[in-house]
Amino acid sequence: MHGGGSNELNKFIADLRRPESAIREKAVKSLQEIGGVEATQALILALTDQDARIRSAATQALLSIREIALQPLIQSLNNADKLLKRSVCEILGQINNEQAVDHLIQQLQDDDPLVRSAAIEALGRIGHHRAVDPILAILEDENSWVRAIAATALGNFKARTAVDELITKLDDPVHWVRAAAAEALGKISDRKPVDDLIMKSLEDPDQSVRMSAIEALKQIGTIAIEPYIDSLSSEDLNTRFAAIDALLAEGSVAVAPLISLLGHQNPVVRATVAEILGNIGDTRAVEPLTDLLADEIESVQIAAINALGKIKEEKTIESLIRALGNEDPKISAAASKAVLRMGDLAIEKLIAALHDKRAEVRAIVANILGKIGDFRIVEPLIQTLNDEVAWVRAAAAEALGKVTDIDAVKPLAEHLSDENYLVRATAAESLGKLRDEQTVPDLVKCLNDEITMVKRAAAIALGKISDPSAVDGLLKALEDTDAPVRAAAIESLANLRQTGFLEYLKRIVLPWPWSRESPEVKRAAKRAIKKLREVLEEEAAIAEEAKEEEPSTSKNEKSTS
Repeated sequence: MHGGGSNELNKFIADLRRPESAIREKAVKSLQEIGGVEATQALILALTDQDARIRSAATQALLSIREIALQPLIQSLNNADKLLKRSVCEILGQINNEQAVDHLIQQLQDDDPLVRSAAIEALGRIGHHRAVDPILAILEDENSWVRAIAATALGNFKARTAVDELITKLDDPVHWVRAAAAEALGKISDRKPVDDLIMKSLEDPDQSVRMSAIEALKQIGTIAIEPYIDSLSSEDLNTRFAAIDALLAEGSVAVAPLISLLGHQNPVVRATVAEILGNIGDTRAVEPLTDLLADEIESVQIAAINALGKIKEEKTIESLIRALGNEDPKISAAASKAVLRMGDLAIEKLIAALHDKRAEVRAIVANILGKIGDFRIVEPLIQTLNDEVAWVRAAAAEALGKVTDIDAVKPLAEHLSDENYLVRATAAESLGKLRDEQTVPDLVKCLNDEITMVKRAAAIALGKISDPSAVDGLLKALEDTDAPVRAAAIESLANLRQTGFLEYLKRIVLPWPWSRESPEVKRAAKRAIKKLREVLEEEAAIAEEAKEEEPSTSKNEKSTS
């Protein structure tokens, strides 16, 4: 800070009334540097500027000269401007000097609820004990926001004298006041309101209040498990959700009582308890949850499967693998997801399950192994390519494409001639992902397959491998009788940067009747045209660069001669 002449000071004060925001903002910064009482008073008046940026700049300026600004700010609380008083209260709270306490307490009587709220928040920041009783008195304010902010402040004060009044606010007609009261009681951590908080956490119609009450009980150090367990069978969804949240918050302490409920006659309770135990993740629940896999109700079985997948215990894997073959597709899908969540932990048992007597299990296991991806699964999956059931072989072929191990190339290429079209198509697709040029001749042969799916998969794979030796075969595939094959061939030729058939593509995209090609092929042609034009532009740019370098090269050669 530095002193400034009176003329300079007056100029900056005058600038605060100029219409240009930039000039006013610059004046605020200059007044901050000058300092002193007059500059401070001018900065205080700038808190009422219509531009939020100016108000913010003035606030920061006053905070930077807090000791000088303290008394002028306190005096300005007598100003009638409500916006100014709110801003001053906020700044005094941030300055955090107890000299402001009594003056802020006086503002609790202001007729503007926003001023009262700002004064409460400022007193809460300063934290002086003299403010407790005045704030406690305003807990009955007619304005709900003032009541809520007062409750929050009393919680920050940890004012035990406020407990009884805060308990009454748990029944306030406005939900945010009830939530603030519950939160405050948790911070005070007095055991007196426990019963009221338990009831509020279960029965309040507003979720924010229920969650605040549950969190408060947690801070106090008690959640009475029994009321929440009893509420799991409530017909009211909100009550059940509140009970679930509370039991999850309690964690391991709730595990034993919850396990005892896995045999409850109500299937909703059994499923809900299984879900809670899975989220808590305590291994004590593994065996009881495994027993629940035999439950007669689908939703209970699925809940148990999901829970076991979350707990991730190796001893549950075999039970989950058995569930993969369940006739109910929802149960099978849940088991698949749970086993996949196990990851590396499940690999050895999954490999063993590739020999399961049920074909559906073998296929699902191959699919899961492909998603997990690990070098240990390559050889077992290669062996599974020889499974007696076609769709198991196809699942193994697909999985090997996801693992992308070079050892899988030859076995997959051999299955391009499999008796089943699904296996042939899947093998071709996986070879495209492996991108081995040695497989190009075999994939080109597949372009003559009798099944559309196989021809299309081979055409797409050749485009991914991007070997020029595939061009002739793909050009021939443009005459295929099946539109999906022609479309795939077009896209692959574009990937191979074959600009020579650009004119052919332009004829394809002509409207009917000039071109009677299928919409699928036309869409592929449009994408290919765009890609090939980019190729031509790229080649032209490279040629231009080479041409520009040529004269300098020739010149150098002449000078050398």
